[in-house]
Amino acid sequence: MGSDTDGKVAKAYGLRVTQAAGHKDSRGVEIDHGFTERTTFIVTPDGQIAATLGGMTPADNVENALKTVQKINAAKPAKFCLIS
Repeated sequence: MGSDTDGKVAKAYGLRVTQAAGHKDSRGVEIDHGFTERTTFIVTPDGQIAATLGGMTPADNVENALKTVQKINAAKPAKFCLIS
């Protein structure tokens, strides 16, 4: 889990940064910085991005991330970590 209030990390990974004017977070608090859609990167031990997941609810994200890691590991045994 990370915070990227200036959008530099998001832009480095090719994610669209939306300006927050008029947007509120899940608690109803106005957002005072740019933001991106929740995105999960599945990263290999050598730092390569094996898969990218987004556009779903947090619960679906967890389920799909686990299934993706299991599918990758079944095809090519290795250890992966999730960065969400």
